Amino acid sequence: MGQVPYLEVDDGKLSICQTLAICRYLAKSLKASDYFGGATKSDAAKCDMYAETFMDFFTIAVERMFEKDPDIKAKKDEKFEKQCPIRLKIFEDHLKKNGGENFVLWCDLVAVAVLSMVEETKADLLHDFPDLRHYYRNMRNLPEIKDYVAQSWPPAATDQPDQTDQD
Repeated sequence: MGQVPYLEVDDGKLSICQTLAICRYLAKSLKASDYFGGATKSDAAKCDMYAETFMDFFTIAVERMFEKDPDIKAKKDEKFEKQCPIRLKIFEDHLKKNGGENFVLWCDLVAVAVLSMVEETKADLLHDFPDLRHYYRNMRNLPEIKDYVAQSWPPAATDQPDQTDQD
C-alpha cells in the first residue's frame, strides 16, 4: 500500500500497514491468556473502540498543527480547545468505570502514546483530570516500557507534580 508504519511477517507472506491494524495483529499474536487484546470478543471490541477513539482525539489535536491557512488554523485550534476537555472527561469517566489497572491492553499503549504526543502541544493537557493523569503516569512507568519511554519520548509534563496532584 506504500504507507508507513509497515510490518512484514513470515518473510513477506503477510504485509500490514496502518498503526491500529498492526497493533491489533500483534496483540492477537500473543498468548490468549495474556489478555493483551482482550479476554473476550466484547473486551477486544472495547479495546478497538478505545484505541480508535484516542486516535480520533489525536487527529483533532494534530491536524491543527500543520494547517498553514491562519483562518482555518484558528478554527481548528478552537475546535481542539472545545473538544479537549470534553473528550478527556469521557476518557477519565471510562477509566473510573472500568478500573484500568488490572492488566495492560494494547489500547492502553495507544492511549499513552496519543496523550504523550498531544501533551507536547498542550503541556497542561491533564491538569484537570487527576485520574487520567495518574493512569498516564503509571503507563509511562510500566517496567516493560519505562526505559524505552525515557530514551525515546519527550519528558511528560505530568512528571512534574503540581499542587493539585493527588498521586
